[in-house]
Amino acid sequence: MAYAALLSLTQTLEQILGSRPEEKQIKSLHEKLSFSLSFLDDSSPKNTESMTRMEARIRDAAYEAEDIIELHLSKEILSDGLQKVIKEIDSILVDVEKMIDMNDIDGSSKSSSNNKSAVVGFDNDSMQINIPLSGPPPEFKSTSIDGIENTLVIKSINV
Repeated sequence: MAYAALLSLTQTLEQILGSRPEEKQIKSLHEKLSFSLSFLDDSSPKNTESMTRMEARIRDAAYEAEDIIELHLSKEILSDGLQKVIKEIDSILVDVEKMIDMNDIDGSSKSSSNNKSAVVGFDNDSMQINIPLSGPPPEFKSTSIDGIENTLVIKSINV
């Protein structure tokens, strides 16, 4: 388990180093992990109690390091993503202000007819849905089938 945890962490660090080779802490940690991996490779057949404890310590440290790195990366991604969204919203607000100035819109919604025309064919679809729903409920007639016990077939009778 310690070997797998170290290998996973090493791969994560290699991905980070590929995009940010200037990270000194990451380079240092990567070198230490490489040494630990080779240590585990060389000593894997030895299954002593002290070796088992050492593997557990290595595994726990690797899991903790990977959790910290992933948390840090997710915060950076979230922060970068929020900055992009904030810039986009700022851009939208500038455009909205320009529209308000050009069309003399006072900020309230004008007529709803402009909004209705945005959905093409909506009136026809809503009528097809509303007519059956707003009309009287259909009548049902139950019929038994010969040869099959306790079975009813319900037929809809359109009036």
